[in-house]
Amino acid sequence: MDSNEIYGGSQAVLVPSKGRAEETTNSIAVSHQNLLDGNFFPQHIKLLNENDLTPIQEERLIVLEEFYTTSKSLQIISALTVRGTNAWKPLMERVYSFSVASTDDAKYNEALEAKLELGKRYTTRDIMRVVNGERRILGSKPHLVDILNSCLSDVSKIFMVHIDYEERADSKVNFPVYVTPFINLSAQL
Repeated sequence: MDSNEIYGGSQAVLVPSKGRAEETTNSIAVSHQNLLDGNFFPQHIKLLNENDLTPIQEERLIVLEEFYTTSKSLQIISALTVRGTNAWKPLMERVYSFSVASTDDAKYNEALEAKLELGKRYTTRDIMRVVNGERRILGSKPHLVDILNSCLSDVSKIFMVHIDYEERADSKVNFPVYVTPFINLSAQL
């Protein structure tokens, strides 16, 4: 299987770990870090510059520059996918949501932002613990149904995320195993 294969219906990019991955005591690992302006940027994504942009990407750059610096806007455009949470339309819904967020939503977003580090590779178990822990602390109802996907949705509201999936022989579905936040969407101009 190609390490850059994209599965239909989601942003399921399977990228095998290369190099040194350091395990910590709470199952959090750091994956091949590539720092760009202080942000982790996955190695399989080519960072575009303004000369590389298609006309549609140029339009998107203009829209994003209302919220972010040109440098960060180019990072976001470079990381866009055709489908899934890192696709243009769902991404812009999240970007816009920060400007109209309620006080409770803003507190929750800030709490998750403080708990999760850019470029750290978290297990899905760690993500569920962080999300549900912060929901409990802030007095929000816990996720009761489809817990993993609900937690991943909460994290991807704040960050562009890279998800490593695992293929299981007994299933036609790929399961998310690791999540790496790599661009903070809430840090706007």
